[in-house]
Amino acid sequence: FDLGTQMELLQRKAATVFGNALPAVTQAAEENAAAMGLTISQYVNSAAAIGDLLIPMGFMRNEAAEISTGLVDLSGALSEWTGGQIDAENVSRILSKAILGEREELKQLGISIMESDVSARLAEKGLKNLTGTMLQQAKATATLELITEKSADAQAAFADNSDLSARKQAELGARLQSVQETIAQRLAPAFSRLVSAAEPFISLIEDFVKIPVSDVLEEEREELNLLVNQITTANIKQEDRIKLIGELQRKYPDFLGNLNSETVTNEELAGRLREVNDQYIFKIALQQEDEKIQKAAVRLADQQRKLAEKDIETQQKIIKLNNDYNLGLDLTNKTLNERLSITARAIKELDTNGSQALEMTYSRIVADLINN
Repeated sequence: FDLGTQMELLQRKAATVFGNALPAVTQAAEENAAAMGLTISQYVNSAAAIGDLLIPMGFMRNEAAEISTGLVDLSGALSEWTGGQIDAENVSRILSKAILGEREELKQLGISIMESDVSARLAEKGLKNLTGTMLQQAKATATLELITEKSADAQAAFADNSDLSARKQAELGARLQSVQETIAQRLAPAFSRLVSAAEPFISLIEDFVKIPVSDVLEEEREELNLLVNQITTANIKQEDRIKLIGELQRKYPDFLGNLNSETVTNEELAGRLREVNDQYIFKIALQQEDEKIQKAAVRLADQQRKLAEKDIETQQKIIKLNNDYNLGLDLTNKTLNERLSITARAIKELDTNGSQALEMTYSRIVADLINN
């Protein structure tokens, strides 16, 4: 069921990323996925992950689709070139990072590309003076060209290895996964209806598990005290006393310990109750401290999540400023603080030069970034 839900979400992502170019991506998947050990949906999802990185660089959706399918196709050849030690999905991830300028992991695939190689390729094409998104696009394209050129042997071997047992095994694995995906997709609607019907019961369970353990322990302690007090009441009949002692043994089997249930006196029960009460009180105190720690951990995790969300929003604002004002900033392999500093300096320079392009003052733009 999880697989079906995940597939539905990823299909929506692919449709959003590629738009009208999605059929071309699907066709490439149908033609090439199995040979790489991937299902059609896995191929499309890998392509969408790459396309999602290319679109913000200014690539048109059809261009992003072409580059993405080219990289995913190449990932199959490079995976096989590693002897299957790195599967096609992970190769695709490495290639995606390389397009963004993070090229170190390419060495795992037998490819070495330095920043100087990319700069030299741009110079050959007369593109070294580009800025902003145009520079990002040119670097991504140059990196793709260099990867393609430096993996020629892997591509040739992949083309020649169609009859190898490893390839046939990969194709069989893809077919089995495809069957699993088909089953998951067909069961997803039924599971959705089941979840809807179960929601009221889930809410009841959630309310129950939210009760602190320390409260549960305190309730147990109070019930035990009430039961022992009933047993030790002066005017209780012997028959009723025996029944209550039996109930005590069922609910609290460890309470009597070495005491004989048939001959135990009220004084012995009272003494044992004091001991057990002390144990309960100590255990409840420890549990309350543990609950405080857990609550603090939840608060800390929530704060970290909010900070991460703010970082992502700030990154998006930085990219938008870079694009909107054509700042031409190369923010590759920079930390968030470094990107903030570089962007702020560029905006300040525009403001100092009296640029008409700025929609707000320098101070307001920077304040919006920092106070995000």
